[in-house]
Amino acid sequence: MKILIVDDEAEIRTVLRLILEGKGYEIIEATDGISAIATLKEHRDLDLCIMDVMMPKMLGTEATEK
Repeated sequence: MKILIVDDEAEIRTVLRLILEGKGYEIIEATDGISAIATLKEHRDLDLCIMDVMMPKMLGTEATEK
């Protein structure tokens, strides 16, 4: 299973990545809503996206709508 983690705080992405990789998941990371959209276009085979709401450039809710 491939999971996209989107958060502007590196520490949160790191903790989530370590936990989820330990469970056998493949992790991809993005730092904001804009890069999340680009990543989703590049990786069409994602199974799950964990998205922060309050991020710079574009809110997680906006990115989810797009």
